[in-house]
Parts: sequence; C-alpha cells; structure tokens
Amino acid sequence: MNKIQKAREMMREELDKDEELKYGYQSNIAMILHDRYGITDYKKRNEAANEILKLIFETKGDPIHWNKLS
Repeated sequence: MNKIQKAREMMREELDKDEELKYGYQSNIAMILHDRYGITDYKKRNEAANEILKLIFETKGDPIHWNKLS
C-alpha cells in the first residue's frame, strides 16, 4: 500500500467513526455545490456530496461503512 492509499484508508476509518467529522466534510462539499454551481435542492446537493466523499475515500473491496448522509 502506498502513502496515498494509506492516507485514504486512515481518513475513511476516521470518517466511519466520527459522525461530526463526516457531517462537516459533507456540509462543506454541499455548500461548494450550492455556492459555486447553483445546486439549490438540498437532497440532491447532499447526495452529490456523499457521492464525492465515497469517490475520494472508498476503495475497491473496502467500502465506506456509513449510511447515506442527510
């Protein structure tokens, strides 16, 4: 495992354990989607933020172990 993979794994584990941290990351991404790209639908914006988090931190065979964020 290289350094990037290890860092992603560590972040994924921390996000799985810490609901507030996870919510903070999702909220920051959601606000960028709102402010810069005009996505005003709350559910759509949060779903997109969740998908982005999964894309960054999920690895093949090792999914993120959290429920869909609201």
